[in-house]
Amino acid sequence: AVSAHRSAGGMAPIAESGQGMPRLSTDGVRADSTSGGIAAAKAPPWPSCEPDEVGLDAGTLEKCRRYLRWRVQRRHFNGVVGGVVKNGRLAYFDECGYADLEGKVKMTQDTIVRLFSMTKCIVAAVFMTYAEDPVLQIGLDDPVSKYIPSFKHLRVAPKRGQSEPQPLEAPVTLRHLLTHTSGLGYGASLGDEWPPTKDSWYKCYKDLVEGAVERRITDLAGWCDELARIPLFGQPGKCWEYSYATDVLGRVIEVVSGLSLEAAVQDRICGPLGMADTCFVVPLEKAHRISKWYQKSDAGPKSTCTLNMLDEGGLASGWVEGTASTILSGGGTLEVPLAVRGGMVSTFRDYLRFLMMVRNQGELDGVRVLQRDTVRNMCCNHIPVATGKRSVFCFSKRGMGYNALGQVQMQSKEMDRGSVSGEFGWGGLAGTAWTFDPRADLLVLSLTQTALQMDHEENLRFASRNALHRHIFGQVSPLSARVIDPPLETHEATALRELRPNDAAPSATQGKGEDEQFEELFQAHEKNRKPGVKELVNKPGKQRVDREQAEKEAEQGAEDAASEEGQAEDPTPSQRKRSITNANIAAEEGADQGAAAEAPAQQTGRASLGTPKRLRREDSLKEVGRSSVTGRTPKGSPAHRAAPAPAAVEQQARTPDPDQALLFQRVSVVTPVPDADRGPNGILASPTPRKARVTAVAGNSLEVITEGNWEAMSVHRSEVFRIDESLAGQAPVMPAEAPKDWGFLLETPTRQVSIDEEMGEVAP
Repeated sequence: AVSAHRSAGGMAPIAESGQGMPRLSTDGVRADSTSGGIAAAKAPPWPSCEPDEVGLDAGTLEKCRRYLRWRVQRRHFNGVVGGVVKNGRLAYFDECGYADLEGKVKMTQDTIVRLFSMTKCIVAAVFMTYAEDPVLQIGLDDPVSKYIPSFKHLRVAPKRGQSEPQPLEAPVTLRHLLTHTSGLGYGASLGDEWPPTKDSWYKCYKDLVEGAVERRITDLAGWCDELARIPLFGQPGKCWEYSYATDVLGRVIEVVSGLSLEAAVQDRICGPLGMADTCFVVPLEKAHRISKWYQKSDAGPKSTCTLNMLDEGGLASGWVEGTASTILSGGGTLEVPLAVRGGMVSTFRDYLRFLMMVRNQGELDGVRVLQRDTVRNMCCNHIPVATGKRSVFCFSKRGMGYNALGQVQMQSKEMDRGSVSGEFGWGGLAGTAWTFDPRADLLVLSLTQTALQMDHEENLRFASRNALHRHIFGQVSPLSARVIDPPLETHEATALRELRPNDAAPSATQGKGEDEQFEELFQAHEKNRKPGVKELVNKPGKQRVDREQAEKEAEQGAEDAASEEGQAEDPTPSQRKRSITNANIAAEEGADQGAAAEAPAQQTGRASLGTPKRLRREDSLKEVGRSSVTGRTPKGSPAHRAAPAPAAVEQQARTPDPDQALLFQRVSVVTPVPDADRGPNGILASPTPRKARVTAVAGNSLEVITEGNWEAMSVHRSEVFRIDESLAGQAPVMPAEAPKDWGFLLETPTRQVSIDEEMGEVAP
C-alpha cells in the first residue's frame, strides 16, 4: 500500500534508517555530512531523491547546508528546518538547531511554528474554494459591503491641507482585499513605538489594537465593524499598501460559509490535505511541540549573536487553548506588538503539503480542493486588474506584483539579484518563508522562529538555483571582467564576487578554513544585503505608502511603459524633449542608421544565422565609415555629412526594429504538423506549441532554442508568438484565462500575439 501510494505521488512515509544519518553535536548542529540530499538528515514523510536525480548539484546544496548550520551555531537563528522540492520530489532537507534553546529541544519537521502573515496564503486559498463555487455566485469584483454591511459607510482620510474625510470614489471589492489595494492600512509591527506618537502613521489603529488585546472586541465580526469606522488611508484601487485586508477577507468567509473561520479552514483546506497540526488554537495535548520565539540582537565578536525570547513555547505560548486570541486573524497580526498571539500555527510537513497542492494546481494525494483554473488565477499578478494600471507595485518597487498568495516577480530591470520573473512566495513575522518558481518547478520552504529573519530562505533559494545551473554546466571557470554576476553557491557570496574554485582559477578564499570563509561571507552580507518584500512588510519603523506620491508615480510609470513599448501616440512634453535631445546627440555623432540598414549583409559573408552579434556590428560600422571601437563617425566623412535631420532621427527612434525587438525573446513556436502525425482521414492534429528563445534573426527566418530538449531549429516568423513576461497573465474576471508563460499551460494555450501583429504589420 505504501509503494502504491508513493507511486501515485502521495505523501507516503519513508522508512527511517540509521544508515546515512548525521551525527549531531551537543548544540544541535550536525558535526559531519556526506551528502547534499536528504540522506544527511532525518528522512521526512515525502517522496524523496538525491539532488542529482532531478538535476541539482549536490555539492552546492551541501555547502549551503553547512553555511546555514554555521549561522545557527552563531545564534543568528534558533534553528532552521528547510527543504527544496524539484519536479515534485524532495531533493534537499535539513533540520538543525533548537526549538527551545534553554531546554535543548531539537527543531524538527514536526515542531509547531507561528505562521503570522503566512496565514494569509491559507486563508486566500480557503476563500477561493468558495469563490469558485457557482452556486454562491461570488465575484472578485463584488463590493465588500455585500457581505459586511458596515463597509457601506467607509470614508477616506483627508489629504494634505484638508480637514474633512473624503467619500469613496469606488467601493472596496474582494479583489482589493486579495491584493492589498483596498486603501486599508496596518497597525504597528514588532519593534514599533507604543503607544503611538502624533507622528506615528499607525496611530489611527490604536483603539482597535487595544480593544482586541483587552478583550473589548471578542470576535472577527465585531472587529471588522470597528475597523470600518476608521478612515481608509487612500481611495480603493489607487495604490498597494500592506494591510488588514486578509483579516476582513476572513470575515467574508464566515459570512458566505456560515462557519467560523477556523471551521471553514479545516473544512476546505486543512482537513482534506491532512494538515493535522495547522490551526488557530493548539490543543493542550500538542502544546509541548510549540517552539519558543526569539529575537536576534546585533552580531558581536566573530558574528555571534544573542537570542532573546519573545514568546514561551509549550503551555505558556499565546497560541494554546485558553490563552489564544478569540479573534481569528486571517492576516496573522491583529494584536502585535501588545500581545504575542494571532494567526495560525503549522509545521514544516503541513505547510509543505499546502504548497505542493498549489504546485499540483489544486490537488494532492488524489484529493482536489481547488480547480486548476482557480489556482492559475490565484498565481497571477492581480494588481493591474485591481488598480487598472500596470505601473502599481508592492512598495512602489518596479516589477514586484502581488497575487492571491503573496508577491510575484515580474520581468523588470530593477528586480533583485537572484530573482526570476514568474516566481512567487511569501513570509511571516516569526521568520518563515517560501518561494515557488513554476518555470523551473522549484519549491523552497524554510522555517525558523527568530523574528524578522528570512535570509535563510534566500540562501537556500539562491543555492538551489545555482545547484540547477551547476548540474547543467559543471564548474564555473573565470570569465571576462564584463561578467557581473557569476553563479554562486550562496546569497552572501554575491557581495564578494566569489567564483567556485577549480584547477584553472583558485578562489580568493582558497586556503582558508571554512569558518573563516563563512565569516567573510556573512560580514559582506550584513554590509550589502537589501531586505526583500517579504521582510519589508514586517520591518519595524516602516513608513506607509504616501498615497498621493504613489498615484503620481503610478501615472508616470504608466506613461514610461507606454513610451517604452512604442505605444504613446501623443508623447508628453518631457518625452518629446528627451527624444529631441537624443536625436541631436545622434546627429552630432553622425549616427547614420539609414546607411547601416542599406548596407547589404551579403557583402560581409557573415550576416546570417549564427553570426556573432559583435561581428555583425563591426561589419555595419565599417561600411558606413564609423569606428568599430568608438562607434562614432569621423567628422567630415560622407556618412557624417549625410546625417539625417533631428526630426527624422526622432521618428526613426520611435519605430521599433523588429529584429532587435525579437532577438533573445522568449517565444512560443507553433510548427506545422508533419504528414506522419495526421489523424484519421488525413485530418491534421492540433500542433503543440513549444517554448523557445530566439537566438538569431535574418528576415523572416528565425533560429530558436526550444526549452526542455534544448534543440536548435529554424522556423518562419509566422510560426512564432511572443510570450508576455511583464504581467504573468493578469486575470480580469473569475474564472480567468491562465497565465501565458508557464510550462504547465501548454496543453491549453491562450491566444498569443504574433510577431507580425506586435510590429503592426497586420491587423490583430
